Amino acid sequence: MKKYSVEEIFTPSSPARVNFVERETINKRIVRALKTRGKQVVVYGHSGSGKTTLLENKLQQVYERHIKTNCMKGMSFDSVILDAFDQLESFYVDEKVVSGKISVDAGVKANFQLIKSHLTSKKEDSSQSKSKRYVPPQLTGSNLAKLFGEAKYCWVLEDFHKIEGEDKKRLTQLMKLFMDLSDTYPELKIVAVGAVNTARQVVQYDSEMRRRLAEIHVPLMNDAEIAKIVSNGCYLLNIQIDSGLIDDICHHSNGVASICHQLCSLMCEEMDIYNTISELDYISFDFSNISYAVSEYLELESDTIKRAFDNSLKLKDSDDIIYSLSRVDQNGAKVTELLAELQSRDLRYSEKQIVRVLENLIDEKYGELIKYDEDSHKYSFSDPFYRTFALAFFKYKDEENTKKRLTQAELNDILNYAFGAMRKNLSVSQGIATKKTLNDKEATKANKTIKSDA
Repeated sequence: MKKYSVEEIFTPSSPARVNFVERETINKRIVRALKTRGKQVVVYGHSGSGKTTLLENKLQQVYERHIKTNCMKGMSFDSVILDAFDQLESFYVDEKVVSGKISVDAGVKANFQLIKSHLTSKKEDSSQSKSKRYVPPQLTGSNLAKLFGEAKYCWVLEDFHKIEGEDKKRLTQLMKLFMDLSDTYPELKIVAVGAVNTARQVVQYDSEMRRRLAEIHVPLMNDAEIAKIVSNGCYLLNIQIDSGLIDDICHHSNGVASICHQLCSLMCEEMDIYNTISELDYISFDFSNISYAVSEYLELESDTIKRAFDNSLKLKDSDDIIYSLSRVDQNGAKVTELLAELQSRDLRYSEKQIVRVLENLIDEKYGELIKYDEDSHKYSFSDPFYRTFALAFFKYKDEENTKKRLTQAELNDILNYAFGAMRKNLSVSQGIATKKTLNDKEATKANKTIKSDA
């Protein structure tokens, strides 16, 4: 049996390779879009839906090589262009290219060297240790597209939604330029990866992109796909796990692959498992392991959870909407269902008001507390632990009969209390499950002993 490290199997912070779960319909759409000449691509979905993992694995099927620019808030169009040019250097200064073993248009190669020398001289002329880099006149969108085309590289813009205003508009226009030059360079393609509404923003800036843009929505995983991550990972590490525990992990993950990977990694940590177990050994996960994993996950995420609620509760009317959402099923609710819940508490809101608050709560500015499923038209918490935290938060607030507007200090006290209560409640529920599982195991072990003696 081949040996793997836990870090290769459960990857909460990087794309899954060994333990990659195929999502057939979406995979076909991505590959089709990558293979279609001139088609630019937008892959979008909620954080944790597995966009990057899917794309990274599918790119390997179509392209020999690609480069990725990680977009950040405040990043300008010029800095995005310069990042791409810097990464192309690994191709154009490679010995095979320089020696002519790889066929590259001489004019394009010379143009690369000209731009590089211009950038280098500017850097040497600067007397400041941290000088702003300027795009030289030769580094036009057309020349950049030719550099990509000759190299046969695909360009991935990760977190495209973080680019703002005029800079995003210019990147959209660059996508159109790549599209127009695809007759000369068939592989020329930009893939923009971003949050929900990313595709809409691209079309909004240039309506001509509508019919020549592949918009691929990556939804959160269903329970069967999350279960596959767990079962595949345990098989590759030679760890036994029962279906009830897999169901529990699915519940806590709530469709977010990265949470599933994190919980499984922490379960391995608790059992001192670092590599594939020997076939002679027998190791099985039980509910005490998931209890440990949940506790550690909450500890790791405590600041993120409290900060998300701190930001979201600054929004007018958000407390009523968040409370209502916490009272419905974990899978979320439609606007009409939330309206009915609010009305049951004699709170008067229109559907328009509810949608306004929900749409804001999806935004990073207010903690990205909420996600929206386009298929079911339901809103739900973006992290399953957010709902648990909300229940604890509002329970404490109700007990204290806190109706007034909270000061920041009072809000911090409630947030800290709610976090502690959430951890305690989860620990108790896990403890009950653990006791049941251990009793079942003891019974199974006794039965095996009786059969062995017989």
